[in-house]
Amino acid sequence: MHMFRIVGGTDHTPETSHTEPRRDLTAPGRISFRARDDAETLTTSNRNKRLREQRNDVWRKADAVVSYWRARIAFEDAIEIGHREGIPETCLHPTKTHEYRRLSLKSYRLALAQQLLTPAPDAAAVNWKQAVVDRNDYVFVEYVEKELVETAIADDLAFLASHPARRARSNLP
Repeated sequence: MHMFRIVGGTDHTPETSHTEPRRDLTAPGRISFRARDDAETLTTSNRNKRLREQRNDVWRKADAVVSYWRARIAFEDAIEIGHREGIPETCLHPTKTHEYRRLSLKSYRLALAQQLLTPAPDAAAVNWKQAVVDRNDYVFVEYVEKELVETAIADDLAFLASHPARRARSNLP
C-alpha cells in the first residue's frame, strides 16, 4: 500500500523500485513490471538520452545556484541605489554592508566556478562554457584554473561525441 502526499499542490505517489510490481493504468487489473531501468532492454538512443538527462539534472542545479547569486547581488544593488535616491519602497529592506556584498560576490564566483566544472548535458552548455573562457570572464579564476575548465570542456565534448543525441525523423532522407 502506497502513502500519498501533496507536493506543490498535486498528489504525489512515491517512486517504487524497478522490481516492484506496478499497476498498468492502461489495462485495469493487470500488473506489469517496470523494466525501464534495465540497461539490457534500452536502445542506444535511450541509454544516451538517460545519460544526458542525468547530466542535465546536475547542470540545472548548478545553473540555479549561479542564477540565485546573480539575482541576489542585483537585488541588493537595486536596494542600495534606491536608498541613495530616496525611493520609499526600498525602506522596507535594510542596507547591507560592504562585507556582505563581498561575501555574496565570493559565493557567486564559487558557484560559477562549480558550474564550469559541472558536466555539460548538451552542446549549448559546452558553448556557454567556451564563451566564458573565450571572453576572459575570469571572475572564477580565484577558485579554479583556466586549464581545469578547458579539461572539463574537452571531457564534455568527448562525452557528447560518444553519446550522440537521436536525430529527428524529419532530418532523414
